[in-house]
Amino acid sequence: MSEEYSIYEHLEPELLKDADGNVVKYSDRVALPPSILESLVNQQQRLSIASLPHPLIFRLQAEKSNSAVNSFVGVKEFTSQEGTILLPEFIYDKLVSPDNNDSTINITLASDIPKGTSIALKPLELYPEIKDWKYFLEAKLIKSYTTLSTNDTVCISEKDKVYKLLVEQAEPTSAICLIDTDIDLSIVPLDDEMAREMSNQQDTETVLQYGTNAVTIADTEHSHAYKLQLDNSNDLCLSLSINSQDVNLVDLLISNNQFISKDSLQWSTIPFNENSNINKNDGTISICIPKTDHWIEGKEFVYILPIVWSEGESFKSQLSISRIAEAHVTTSSLQETLKADEAKCSNCGKHVPKQSISLHENFCHRNNIKCSCGQLFLKKIPDTHWHCQNDAYFGATIEGRDIHQKLHHTEYECSLCSTTLPNYIQLALHKSTECPERLHICRYCQLTVPQEVPSAEAMLSSMTQHEYQCGSKTTECHQCSKIVRQRDLQTHMQLHELDRKQQVAPIVCANVNCCRILNEPTDLQLCSVCFGPLYSTDYDPNYVKLKNRLERKYILQLTRGCGTSWCKNVECISSGINPSLKTTTLKEKISHISNDLLTSVPLINQNVVTAKYYLCVDNLVTKRKFMADMIYEQGQYEYGWICEAVSKLSFDENGSEMGQVSSMEQWLHKHAVKVGE
Repeated sequence: MSEEYSIYEHLEPELLKDADGNVVKYSDRVALPPSILESLVNQQQRLSIASLPHPLIFRLQAEKSNSAVNSFVGVKEFTSQEGTILLPEFIYDKLVSPDNNDSTINITLASDIPKGTSIALKPLELYPEIKDWKYFLEAKLIKSYTTLSTNDTVCISEKDKVYKLLVEQAEPTSAICLIDTDIDLSIVPLDDEMAREMSNQQDTETVLQYGTNAVTIADTEHSHAYKLQLDNSNDLCLSLSINSQDVNLVDLLISNNQFISKDSLQWSTIPFNENSNINKNDGTISICIPKTDHWIEGKEFVYILPIVWSEGESFKSQLSISRIAEAHVTTSSLQETLKADEAKCSNCGKHVPKQSISLHENFCHRNNIKCSCGQLFLKKIPDTHWHCQNDAYFGATIEGRDIHQKLHHTEYECSLCSTTLPNYIQLALHKSTECPERLHICRYCQLTVPQEVPSAEAMLSSMTQHEYQCGSKTTECHQCSKIVRQRDLQTHMQLHELDRKQQVAPIVCANVNCCRILNEPTDLQLCSVCFGPLYSTDYDPNYVKLKNRLERKYILQLTRGCGTSWCKNVECISSGINPSLKTTTLKEKISHISNDLLTSVPLINQNVVTAKYYLCVDNLVTKRKFMADMIYEQGQYEYGWICEAVSKLSFDENGSEMGQVSSMEQWLHKHAVKVGE
């Protein structure tokens, strides 16, 4: 279909509006009259074209300020009035002059716009709230735009703010299609400050190991996330050593989502509802996450963010990661043993000798003051020591008190969906789990997108709403070519796997030198090639003639041989495997045939269940047989499956295998049943 094919030459432009009557501003998708779609379908049938291009891309051309202006657009729908094209404001301003009320748009089908492979975008302003442009743009571009061209200005509207970016480069051509393609998106920094920020973000994931790791603890604006691969068979225990005066100033934030931040997490060492898995004492902060926790179950990685709540602080520390909770013991849980000659001071709780207890207690009560929290102070309780009026928490610094009040007793509004949460902990949990705007990587399209408000069907399927809708798209099963929904593909493949395991191994030819598969069971248990020389149309009810033919075949092998250099038949003199054949007399050979070889033929010996023949085969089968025996020694598959796979191999004139052994192993993995399955 020619790009210059004129679909409709005189369309009057109008602004496109959404369902609420608001003008659509930033998009390149237009609404066209139904007659254009009808014209395309008619031309497709007339020219015997298999299908229309996908997606449909049109070139719009208009006169603006005495010059021709072009723009490529996609299609939102074919619902506009005949003779009218509905344009988003972004395209309308590009093509239509404000002082020209008689503008018309010439439209042609652009079928030569290639799928994009890479694109470079440059922000036209500094947007400090965008920490990672790739995640921000990955899904939003294809949501609003079908094509992009070099030097175009792309506008993205997000929460009443417009982000403008310049298309600096596009490949493979200056105009590309964004739909149904994998595009390498790169961001060109606006200035040196943005370049430094992007450089810092390139190494945001440091991988931790079980054991002791050196970590950097920084304030909430400069904190660094760490990645840990989980051992799902054990609990996860983290212990952080600090030198801070107040342990309430430092915390570990943990999430199963790579987009962890100070206000988006699942677990933390922030004390909440007397969680027994969290321990904070002098110099150590620890947390234990059970392997049965529903947020960690089945996850491969967790992300750890150590932070200090004091602004501008940063220091190094040691983070210990273990699989058991040996170190996760509070001091209060240790059993104190009182010796027979000791007594416990009623004020400070120390163990002192009984003869000195009165003197110690008098001195202790005069000089030490015990707070209601159990802490002991010399002479006077410091002004910096505090107790929360709303719960049982206390601390040693005013800054720690303010942070506690901020985290536990201050309402917050979610910056993504405007939901009000009672405290910081609930806010962080909301943003990391249930917030509709929470970013996640879709398991189907692999784009970083918001999870959206889940429907009942999505929740029952354990998917986000985006994944449920994305999974409704169809794909072709690579095994049976059946069209299935993407979210049903895993179940569909499990049915294939069940069918595979229920298969019976193929039956191999009873000739020990052959590895061909029997297409149909036969009385002699020979393949058609091995049985060919023995076949006869003569009437032979007692199989006497069959016995004679087989006996003659064996006599020729034992006396004259098959005459080939590749022969591996132990019952053939040409193979040289059995040297005694050259010295054995004819009478002894005939006796060997009658007493040993013919007794393993089912129709000749009615007691035989499993037949065995020693017939010579061609070079190709010899090579395949050698390969099959070598693989069979690994003990993974039954011999019938291996022979079926080996039959896929071919060999060149030098005897080298032309088919890849790896492809044969792939065939076995895909079709064969392993031993023990």
